[in-house]
Amino acid sequence: MQNRSLPYWPVTPCLVLLVAFVSPARAQQFTGTIQGIVQDATSAIVAGAEVSVINSSTNEVRHVTTDRNGAYVVPQLKPGSYRVVVELTGFKTATVDAIKVDVQQIRAVDVRLDVGGTTETVSVSATVAPIATVSSTISQTIENKRIVDLPLKRPQSVFAGDLEPRRHSRSRFLALHQRRTQRDERSDD
Repeated sequence: MQNRSLPYWPVTPCLVLLVAFVSPARAQQFTGTIQGIVQDATSAIVAGAEVSVINSSTNEVRHVTTDRNGAYVVPQLKPGSYRVVVELTGFKTATVDAIKVDVQQIRAVDVRLDVGGTTETVSVSATVAPIATVSSTISQTIENKRIVDLPLKRPQSVFAGDLEPRRHSRSRFLALHQRRTQRDERSDD
């Protein structure tokens, strides 16, 4: 009887290449995070509060609950403007509006709950400059139109890789230098 199993040696290199190319792509984050601490009027932490993070343009809602330290984290938010609503029985509902989240930005939004009925709402407008005090990452959101309108040196350049500086080996550099020198000598004649 013959063994008709397929050889596995071509599969292994393919898997290794797949992992090598996928891993760097996962390291790039195109989302932001809102996190904070919920406290009461006496600065005591408030555990078990329901925190809702609402995208102002799409009304998409993400719900989390504060942990035993009163902290909450809502990761992987698309860039945009958000509203944070915090609710807990025995406290007034607190709302923080106009929280701008950019790519790779961690916004700290600490909320203070005042004692009162849940039908009462305290609204706070986040009009301060968007400074990420939690993370030292520098990032910027660039609109598609700005990328399309970039002046390219060569019209046939369609790959983002063409925008990056290239490293040339010494022999390639010398060959390019010789060609430029020869071209310049011909133009002088």
